[in-house]
Amino acid sequence: MDGDVSESNFTRLNDYWNIEEQAMTALAQWEMRHITLNTTLNTLSGEEKRKMLYDSICWSESFLPQ
Repeated sequence: MDGDVSESNFTRLNDYWNIEEQAMTALAQWEMRHITLNTTLNTLSGEEKRKMLYDSICWSESFLPQ
């Protein structure tokens, strides 16, 4: 979103104003503190990619309506 305050970006956030904090907390819980939100996928090892994919699926399911 890069500082863009357009209405479409507000809609995309959908009241998740702390999404960056949640993502950093998730990385810490996954013992991947060395990865930042600016880290690109091509710089991760195969194991880091696998772990990131699996953990992100589990994390995103926690946001689905019950």
